[in-house]
Parts: sequence; C-alpha cells; structure tokens
Amino acid sequence: MEVHQRASDWYRHGHHIDPAYNNVILHVVGEYDSDICNSLGRRIHTLVPDYPASLIQRYKVLKKNEDWLPCSSYIKDFPIHRLKQWLNRLQVQRTLQKSHRIDGLRSTIKTNREEAFYLALASGFGIPLNSLPFELLSKGIPFQVLTNHRDDLSDLEALFFGHSGLLYPARGLGPYPSLLWDRYVELRHCLQGDPVPYHLWKFLRLRPASFPTLRISQFAFTIHQKIPLVGKILSTTSL
Repeated sequence: MEVHQRASDWYRHGHHIDPAYNNVILHVVGEYDSDICNSLGRRIHTLVPDYPASLIQRYKVLKKNEDWLPCSSYIKDFPIHRLKQWLNRLQVQRTLQKSHRIDGLRSTIKTNREEAFYLALASGFGIPLNSLPFELLSKGIPFQVLTNHRDDLSDLEALFFGHSGLLYPARGLGPYPSLLWDRYVELRHCLQGDPVPYHLWKFLRLRPASFPTLRISQFAFTIHQKIPLVGKILSTTSL
C-alpha cells in the first residue's frame, strides 16, 4: 500500500518507473485526480477515505505545532488508567501477532518451530523497511544449511551476503567481500531460488545502524552464537 495526498503524486515521485513499487496493490489518497499505473503498465486500485472535517482540522493544528511531540498537549486530558490499559493491550496484541505469525509459518511451509522462529527472526532484523527482503533471504537459505555452517562465521556471512544480492563482483569488491563471494559461489548449490533482487533493499530514510548490510552481519553473528533461542524464549517467565 502507498499513501499520497494526491493520486498524481505517484507520477511526481517517479513511482511509475520504479520496479520497487510494482508490488503495490492499493493507492490511498486524499484527492483522486489521476489514474495510476506501475512500471509494468498495470493499473493500481485507488482508495479515497471518507473522514470527518474535524479530523482534518485537528491534523492541521498538530502539523503547525512545533513541539517535539505535537500531540503532547492532548495527553494531559487522557485518563491515566485508560492510557495504561491501551499500552497493555498493545503489548498483548503485538505478542499474539508474532506468535500467530510463527504458527502460520509452521503450518504453511511444514517446518519445525526452530526453523519457523529463524524465519520470523530474520523478518525482525529487517525492521523497519527491509522485512520483505530479509524474509526472501531467509527462505532461500535452508535452516539445515545454516546449521551445518554455523561454526564458521565467514561461511555464514558468505551465504547471507551472497544470496542477498548486495554482494556482486560487477560492483567492485574489496579483499574480504571478494573472499565471501568466492565462498558463496562454492556453496551456491545448497541454496534455494535466486538471490534477493537488489532493488528491494532500502537504505534511504534509515539510520546507519539499520542499514541492511549491518543487519545482515548482525544476523549472521546471531546464528553463529548457537544460542538455543526458542528454548530460551519458552523458558522465560516474565517480560
């Protein structure tokens, strides 16, 4: 889903020529002034929400507010017990959503809880903008392959970086990335499908700590630690 103030902003931002937006199935806009198509020429359905004028007025007030948290002035009028109830409910909902996601993975791809957790964990490492490519990356590297190579961190990095599509000789590689690429070529036969399309990875609007290259390295190190993550989580008695 993509959101714009006007439908024509789709073209103004160049989304119609960017393959990264070909998976958008719904365009939500405040003003419907143009039909839109993706780079494949496919028309995308548009939704114009109907909301009260008072909501727009409140939005304008908040937008003009220069406080660090524009909505902070409203919090004092909100009952504290309601706020605590809301936060507790959000915590429960998020925990249940993650639990249902892992259960869904187990039933969909007929896997055990360790592998299902591995897939869900990979998605989490992609937050906030790279969950999809992380999911594709983890599905392309069978959990059993990682188990066989988890003692060797360089092998894990070769598998992850090589299959991520971010490591490619044509773009020029330094000494260590070149070693990873050569090792990836040797291990390529163990993997499933093609590498993740390069354009799916997002770097813009991310802090350096969230760059996918750093997250991939951290994920490889997490696997290398051989921590019994599922067992550790199941034995936890409190949050």
